[in-house]
Amino acid sequence: MECYKFTNKFRGKKYFLLIYDISDDKKRTKFAKILEGYGVRVQKSAFEFFLSPMQYHKLKKVIPLYLSEEDNVRIYHLSSDDAVTTWNSTDDIIKCDTIIC
Repeated sequence: MECYKFTNKFRGKKYFLLIYDISDDKKRTKFAKILEGYGVRVQKSAFEFFLSPMQYHKLKKVIPLYLSEEDNVRIYHLSSDDAVTTWNSTDDIIKCDTIIC
């Protein structure tokens, strides 16, 4: 188990968790490639983002372009003053002022 204390390096940005379920393989692959430009993949269908308001707005406009009616995407805004606790994760966790525990 590792616990990361976040720094003030990303002041003005917010921390988000995005999870998705996209049925079409081609669309899912394209969608994941777009998300990699915004944040870090932490699970097969989950990304962590540390975004400015402008980046968040842009991401929200792009998401519907890759979805059909049966697909599902959720974005959670997470915040606190503590740390992220992870098990068996890589070192590319986003360090910021917010947490998920």
